Amino acid sequence: MAMRNNAREPSMAGFYIPPQILTNSEFKTAATMFVSADGHAVRYLVQTDLDPFGTQAMDQVAQIMDAARSAQPNTELADATISIAGLPAVNADVRDYYNHDMRFILTMTILVVLLILIVLLRAVVAPLYLIASVAISFLSALGIGVVVFQFILGQHLAWNVPGTAFIVLVAVGADYNLLLISRIRDEASRGMDEQPRRLLGELLGALVEGRQNRRRRQRLRSRQPLRRRLADRCGERGNRGLDVVGGDRDQPDVRRLLRPGTSHRSGSKAVAKLCSHRSRRKQLVVCLGIS
Repeated sequence: MAMRNNAREPSMAGFYIPPQILTNSEFKTAATMFVSADGHAVRYLVQTDLDPFGTQAMDQVAQIMDAARSAQPNTELADATISIAGLPAVNADVRDYYNHDMRFILTMTILVVLLILIVLLRAVVAPLYLIASVAISFLSALGIGVVVFQFILGQHLAWNVPGTAFIVLVAVGADYNLLLISRIRDEASRGMDEQPRRLLGELLGALVEGRQNRRRRQRLRSRQPLRRRLADRCGERGNRGLDVVGGDRDQPDVRRLLRPGTSHRSGSKAVAKLCSHRSRRKQLVVCLGIS
């Protein structure tokens, strides 16, 4: 009765071990794995049915730490240090570090690109539209990737796919944003009589070079077996799939239509000068051909 009453107190909670067990040699050998030699450190083993590499196991790490810390107040272990180890704990730490670094990288990338566009365009609204176009292309690529790989193919995306895809799409999108706006500013200072002849020569050269590159790629593909071109892991497939989808969405829709249109609607001086009301149709073709 006294033992049961004492066990109700948090400081007295635990397991009852008979004295004869404490003197057993096998118990002493097993105790060295869980109790330090000085008796100031103890290790507990927590086993669950969860996948140690899954997100549920990583989320459970915080729950275990909260449960252990909640038992410390009003006990002799109130000042004790609690640590957790194992694959779920390591994966949870890696995920937390990755999320923290990715938030910092994404924030700084957007701010730097936005500042460069503001300086280049000498405006505030147009750069916001351009950054929004990059975000739209990323979200559309991510959504299509989730639908295709998770819902249709039944394969989960790797944890690093969204961050990597965002960096790739933003880097490519920002590069083309800067090149596009710089080209528009350069073309705005030239007359309409010179632009068609020069752009026609550049277009024909690009077509010839693109056709040659396509033939080279076809020859290289014919020498490689199909299995080498397929990714072995879901993460690689998801990452490449998102990059391809993002590039396909970004090139025809965002770069050629959305960005020139939003820049013109936002009141950019360079685009407004280039797309005047007298020859809007011809100059719109020039705007679309620049990208």
